[in-house]
Amino acid sequence: LDMTAAPPRRSEAALTLPDVHLFEDMPNKRKSAIGEGSKLIVRVLSARKLGKKDTGWLASSPNPFVLLTLGKQEKKTPVVYGSVEPVWETDNSFTLKVPSTGKSILNIEVFSANRLFANDSLGRASVEISTLTPNQTLPRKLKLKKEGGGGGEVELELQLKGSANRAFSPPGSPASLASAKSSPAFRPSPQHRW
Repeated sequence: LDMTAAPPRRSEAALTLPDVHLFEDMPNKRKSAIGEGSKLIVRVLSARKLGKKDTGWLASSPNPFVLLTLGKQEKKTPVVYGSVEPVWETDNSFTLKVPSTGKSILNIEVFSANRLFANDSLGRASVEISTLTPNQTLPRKLKLKKEGGGGGEVELELQLKGSANRAFSPPGSPASLASAKSSPAFRPSPQHRW
């Protein structure tokens, strides 16, 4: 055995770590800190570049309104008549209950109100609730997707409110520290100064 020989070199492939997917084995759990009793506050601000309702000599400006859907809950803005760039200033804030299990998606669809026929879809978008940061108001501009292209965009403010799911609060995170401080068993020692 030669002790002066250099140790064998490891290949870079041997040093590479495999991909880790923490939540793959947890089909009914959330990735975010959404807990029981959480609510989503949605404020619909405006839409842009909605385009005409029809084409050719039948073309007319749409009469847009926004329909929000979360599970079985539906909320609707008032209609803004004859506008391709509507702005909602009243009756545009909605509170929706967020389920604490399963995947929750907020669906947003802009329609043109039609008194004689079915309302025409001008485009749709969606937001996965687990991607939102709790207790922060987040402005979002979402591209509307429409069959045949086009669709424009819708502007919203989203705020996720409610209790954090302690099972997903990493140690040292603001949610876990707040939980520890509010615990009756928590007594800070002199070296712990908040």
